[in-house]
Amino acid sequence: MVAWGALLFLPPRPRREVDVVGGPSESDIRASDRLVSLIDLLFALVLTLPIVISQDVVRAPWHSNIPVVLALMLGYYVVVRSYIDWHVAMEDAPYWIRTGNHKSAELRRVYVDFFIVMSYVLLLLSTKDLPKSPGSDIGEFLLLFCVMFALYLTWGALRHFAYGVQHEFRWLTLAVALTGFAAIWCAYRLDRDHLRWLHSDTTLNTIALALAFVTYAVYRRRNWREMRAGRA
Repeated sequence: MVAWGALLFLPPRPRREVDVVGGPSESDIRASDRLVSLIDLLFALVLTLPIVISQDVVRAPWHSNIPVVLALMLGYYVVVRSYIDWHVAMEDAPYWIRTGNHKSAELRRVYVDFFIVMSYVLLLLSTKDLPKSPGSDIGEFLLLFCVMFALYLTWGALRHFAYGVQHEFRWLTLAVALTGFAAIWCAYRLDRDHLRWLHSDTTLNTIALALAFVTYAVYRRRNWREMRAGRA
């Protein structure tokens, strides 16, 4: 709840006015576009995963259990929103790996993008037991959100290192969201492994997935507001 309040109600920090300095050359932008096209292909492959691993759920979600429907909806939402916001970010700051002063950092940013897409693959694969067993352990699914946000933080830090204050690194928003997902995962593990306050694993999964869905939606809402404020 604290994380939701911080993401919803703390006003975005205004972007500082900075002098525009040299940016990526045309050769940098062409190289960046090629890498973006490759990552786009990986995003397309990720979106086909639920059809492969949960065909019955995709065909007739109304016949499926609540946890698997929530998990797949959240997985799709994560991938689609990430794809949109990542493309906006790449328009503002393409990979600067040919003429920039920090080519090694930018190359690492490319690697981090591949790791982020791989985390989406693992996220969807971790739902494979839910169609038949709605009470199966979703700890891996929840933990992957912590991994994803750690990667988002790394990506933002690398971009900030290459571009400086022209692309402000809003680490606090990411850190708050990461803390929120870590709290959900810890509470899930504590209840499932020790306390057993909720005697039904299916109910526990439903609550944990609903909390994760709200947390991610609130994060994306704030992130979009910050992006718009930065462009204003």
